[in-house]
Amino acid sequence: MVRSIAVCVMLVCMVSLSAPAAEVFDPPAVYLTWQRDPTTTMTVHWHTIHDLPAPDAAQTQAASEPEDQPSPTDIPPDWEVPASVVLHRPLAEAAGEWKTTAGKSHRLPYSNRMVHTVELTGLTPATDYRFRFNENSAEFRFRTMPEDVAQPIRFAVGGDTMHRPEDFEAVNRQAARMSPEFVVFGGDLAYADAKPDQLGRWYTWFEVYKRSMVTPDGRLIPMLVTIGNHEVRGGTGGTPEKAPFFFNLFAMPGLPGYASLDFGDYMSILLLDTDHVNPIDGPQTGWLARTLLQCQRRGVPHLFPVYHVPAYPGHREFAGHVNARVRDYWVPLFEEFGIRVAFEHHDHTYKRTHPLRGGRIDARGIVYLGDGAWGVGVRKPAPDRWYLQNSAHARHLILVTIHGRHQHYLVIDETGAAIDEFPSTPSSPRLHEPTAPALAE
Repeated sequence: MVRSIAVCVMLVCMVSLSAPAAEVFDPPAVYLTWQRDPTTTMTVHWHTIHDLPAPDAAQTQAASEPEDQPSPTDIPPDWEVPASVVLHRPLAEAAGEWKTTAGKSHRLPYSNRMVHTVELTGLTPATDYRFRFNENSAEFRFRTMPEDVAQPIRFAVGGDTMHRPEDFEAVNRQAARMSPEFVVFGGDLAYADAKPDQLGRWYTWFEVYKRSMVTPDGRLIPMLVTIGNHEVRGGTGGTPEKAPFFFNLFAMPGLPGYASLDFGDYMSILLLDTDHVNPIDGPQTGWLARTLLQCQRRGVPHLFPVYHVPAYPGHREFAGHVNARVRDYWVPLFEEFGIRVAFEHHDHTYKRTHPLRGGRIDARGIVYLGDGAWGVGVRKPAPDRWYLQNSAHARHLILVTIHGRHQHYLVIDETGAAIDEFPSTPSSPRLHEPTAPALAE
């Protein structure tokens, strides 16, 4: 009898060991962004890999030419498109019911990947949530933004993010350990240049982001992104079709290439396009003027323009064509509406200008901050620029804290050392009303 029981137990164990365990679904890329108010929404992206036909070599080679259009994101007519579903619930409700939200998916051009997008709405401000994709998937976490700035809010800013994956990851980990609510990247992310044969750089970028941009308490850090020259075929003067990967990877809060994201009534982040797929002048400048006027009328205390090519470069020539266009078209609007700090990138160095107004140093003016050296090879700052107050030859991130009407900035390098710090006091009232030409299309 004892032997029979032992044999049965052994057989059960053998069956258990030989039965294949259900594989946990853990996508190669999972990332968060926003299309609408971050206090009550979250947009979840993830990628899935499929056996999809690839374009032939001739088509791929032709697509590398700036004048050619990108590949259509074709899917075979008999192919079943995978479902795009997110299950979520508040973290505090350990045994609560999962809410299911469906979204959409599309094929990434020249790729065997599908990009899935689900926007979660009706969320509670300042609340931690857990989410998953099915009953057998890995679980992830996020936090919604608070509805006001009664308590300090912290976020990170930087740009020009990945020449080498290890440098990107090093700065990511310094950012993540500070537990920011989100990060803003000001262009030149994966350095794929919209070329099909460089698509693997995007895959690596998302893999590094997924494993390293997680806070100590396990939250994925949402991102906002702007476009840079290395997202576009030809760098500047293109159209959204010239940036097929960028616009197929990220859900944007507004127009293709530029938008404003409003955090309740306490902050607006202006994501701008410095001549990459939208001209600086014309409709974009008209939109910027109207948006700033609306923010002013609503009394939004924190306005942050973020864009790629700097008005006040820390390394490149001051007289650069795009740099001059930013100064001619946008800087007067920034000054008109009391912008305190503008985030600039592209030059692969660190810079902080003096407060500038009307092309000169003025205590009432704007500080231009950054210059894009998150995860790239760095350049030496120009030694003779009258407008530079501080600069450094270092990869870095900028940690921004807002509280009430106050702002604080801490700049951290890839080793975790602080290389700059300064406060920004509440802005002074605007000197005069915006003029009609500034509001024109």
